[in-house]
Amino acid sequence: MHVTVEHALDFVKMLEPGRNIKEFPICTAPGHSVAELYAAIAGNFSPIALQKLRVGLSDVNVSGDMEPPPPRDLLMHIVDGAALVPLLEFSSLTKPVLEPTAGFDLDDAMAHRIAAAFPNLEKLSLISASSLLRLHFQSPRLTLASLPVLVGGCPKLTSLAVELDAQSVSPLHRNEFGGDVSHSAPYRIDLDVGYSPIRHTGAVAEFLLAVLGEISPLHASGEWEG
Repeated sequence: MHVTVEHALDFVKMLEPGRNIKEFPICTAPGHSVAELYAAIAGNFSPIALQKLRVGLSDVNVSGDMEPPPPRDLLMHIVDGAALVPLLEFSSLTKPVLEPTAGFDLDDAMAHRIAAAFPNLEKLSLISASSLLRLHFQSPRLTLASLPVLVGGCPKLTSLAVELDAQSVSPLHRNEFGGDVSHSAPYRIDLDVGYSPIRHTGAVAEFLLAVLGEISPLHASGEWEG
């Protein structure tokens, strides 16, 4: 179903609060009410019941029946990381796929909150639908240091899509793997970093192998392709 963000928001607001919905997939066209939509979902859906949430534009790009906004307007479509806060109450979520037009403005602190909120994550996608164009306006604030936090805190994670600033590589410490959180190694994660900026590809590759053990597969574009 392809609808505008505003229509999706109106629909969610009409639902009786506390609805026991296990799965909510909706393909949205570009809009300015993404944060309001997430808040409405948090307010009207049962935080215990919801397991799969998909809200985004990616399928629209494939079908071609809706166009993303022109490049000059992408900056206003970047969603502040704070928009995710209402969804952190949904501890039963296993597959949140949130892909707004120009993605999120996330930082490593939010990665810690996500890992703590969703211990049962199997798939996490917080990537932009127009990542190449988005980079002309804002580089990601989420760094490589967020990866061991996410995989360590979410031991069931097998698919991860996030845009990262991979231009610098921090030393890796054992406590970055989630402390006392149990996990199995090596990880087998389908990793998608889109058009994340990268500088030292060799050092990044070593970091990823140290954190993930095995990447199966890695999806990336631009300078990552080398």
